[in-house]
Amino acid sequence: PILRIKDLRVAFKSASGLNEVLHGISYDLYVDEILGIVGESGSGKSVASLAIMGLLPLKSGVTASGEILFNTENIIDYSQKQLEAIRGKKIAMIFQEPMSALNPSLTCGFQVAEILLHHKKVSASEVKKEVLQLFEKVKLPRPQDMYTSYPHQISGGQMQRVVIAMAIACKPKILIADEPTTALDVTIQAQILDLMGKLKRELGMSILFITHDLGLVQEFSDQVCVMKNGEIVEQGNTKKVFQNPSH
Repeated sequence: PILRIKDLRVAFKSASGLNEVLHGISYDLYVDEILGIVGESGSGKSVASLAIMGLLPLKSGVTASGEILFNTENIIDYSQKQLEAIRGKKIAMIFQEPMSALNPSLTCGFQVAEILLHHKKVSASEVKKEVLQLFEKVKLPRPQDMYTSYPHQISGGQMQRVVIAMAIACKPKILIADEPTTALDVTIQAQILDLMGKLKRELGMSILFITHDLGLVQEFSDQVCVMKNGEIVEQGNTKKVFQNPSH
């Protein structure tokens, strides 16, 4: 497996002491595979993905224990500097709300360019070319116009494509998609999933697909983990789990 989660526990500090929200979950994500993580709101799906990205607010009383093995290296104790070298470059994330994932005061082109400049040694002229190619790859109409547009000037579906362009800019090995189609209507939803499937094949990525939509998991993922109340209650091959659920 490219990613192995072992006995991951996350707890939040509250007035009454530590409140554990993930109770020792374990799963594996293999190369070139889509693993669906499904569960109701509050089951701990997103908390687990934030732990993988090193985005939990550990300074403000959140604790995480267990192992997060990326290519056999345990990254749970990495420093912020070590995490920054991986985040965006080797493991990238598409967040739930494109509206809040994009900065309203910067153009879409600038925001994608920033990631490339941070992780790759590229000149300013090359960067623009690469961003336009990314916009074409994610099937954004009129890439030149999109480059200079601000997020509020484009549609929700287009914003989500900009966010995907940011996520795949450095050709990551793992893409974490946290409810990537929640705010979109059904036709755009299908297009975005289709796009993610194509990009997975082109770039050889593994995808961690987080959703509460069973239909999407059934259609889109190879393996599935079902979460409830911070635990994994069932996992296995998607077809088998749907045909013969044990929980």
